[in-house]
Amino acid sequence: MPLSVETCLTPELSFQHDFTDKTAVIIDIFRATSCITTGLNHGVVSIKAVSQVEECFPYRQRGYLAAGERDGRKIEGFDLGNSPFEFMSQKGKKIVMTTTNGTQAILKAKGASHVVLGAFLNFDAVAEYIVQKNKNVVLVCAGWKGKYSLEDSLFAGALAKKLFEFHFQANNDDATTSCLLMYERVASNLKEFVALSSHYQRLRHLNVKEDLDYCITFNLMQGVAELQESGEISLFR
Repeated sequence: MPLSVETCLTPELSFQHDFTDKTAVIIDIFRATSCITTGLNHGVVSIKAVSQVEECFPYRQRGYLAAGERDGRKIEGFDLGNSPFEFMSQKGKKIVMTTTNGTQAILKAKGASHVVLGAFLNFDAVAEYIVQKNKNVVLVCAGWKGKYSLEDSLFAGALAKKLFEFHFQANNDDATTSCLLMYERVASNLKEFVALSSHYQRLRHLNVKEDLDYCITFNLMQGVAELQESGEISLFR
């Protein structure tokens, strides 16, 4: 029987999905899953995702760097914000991270058999990971404060299209089908279409266009970020 792909368009809809014995793919293209993927592929040891700013403080006392943003802006007093380029120079470090959307989505999927972070930056490697696990899949879009986001949904559509090549199917899941059809329509000019998204426009005004262009670039790296039983995110081995 073909394995299924279903899409959760925002974390607030996660209660509608059963994660049991499935692979969950967390998607926050702008920028949490792109940052985490980048950091781990550049030598960061692990990253702990937490919900609240206050939860970071005990980890800092244990030597973790604190990274995070609220409304796209670096949290005052933190070591790192939410730019993937900041994560490139933290080899050998551990990081605790809290963001407006992405880390919240990661915490919603702990009931899954496997939780992996999705990014265009290692797109093929994420698809290979999912195929290897050979389980039904839930794609979880982080969105923006509970609302639908264009860029996360486009990634979900691109990943669904790739997985369909390996005999996965949507099983009448309209969210997956709509993401797939949208991606197929705009794949040839993806960057131009993503630039129309509200999140792109919101962050562009914070002078992070270089970040945004980087985050929608395919296959710059191979390592896959996976949530471990310890609650730390590290590279899949």
